[in-house]
Amino acid sequence: MAVSSANKSGSPPARTMDEARLQLGQVVSVYLDGGPATEGVASTIVDLTSDEPRILREGAVSAAQVAEVLRHEVPVAG
Repeated sequence: MAVSSANKSGSPPARTMDEARLQLGQVVSVYLDGGPATEGVASTIVDLTSDEPRILREGAVSAAQVAEVLRHEVPVAG
């Protein structure tokens, strides 16, 4: 996974690699430090494990932007 934020569900997004490591610990085997995040916006999570994609969480990337890239309307799970 390469994401714009790293956090446990319900927790605020980590803004630094150290904050991500505190929240996620050994669950993640490799942390890449891209420097501090400038915004506290959660990442968008798209489920592509079935024939029809769906957005599990809408965040920094909107549903419209995802649909444009996939050339397919993508529902937001609710």
